[in-house]
Amino acid sequence: MKNILIIEDEKSVRENIVDILEISGYTVFIANNGKQGLLMSKTTTPDLIITDIAMPVLNGLEMIRQIKDDFRLKNIPILVITAQNKIENEIINKQSGNISLLMKPFNVNTLKMKVDEILKLRKN
Repeated sequence: MKNILIIEDEKSVRENIVDILEISGYTVFIANNGKQGLLMSKTTTPDLIITDIAMPVLNGLEMIRQIKDDFRLKNIPILVITAQNKIENEIINKQSGNISLLMKPFNVNTLKMKVDEILKLRKN
């Protein structure tokens, strides 16, 4: 079973993602902000991190930078879920490797397909 860490400060969005992934058979861990997510990424060893960008305490871009700078975490794929249209170029320009993007609002099937695709690529 694959472990997925969800880092999202909006409760309703977070709960929807958790429900979708648990129904799909994934083990899900949750964090409410980037700082908590960074700490949990070190203790849960996720197969995938799903994160928002605009969060309190530590924003998603800074959290991603710190994950990618950590040799133990840098190969974990990250799926960024955001409503910010121009964020894709920022992420691609500032970060390296294993980062995908999903724009809000998204539907259940799109999220599930994206997660399955990322995890399948990681397995290979």
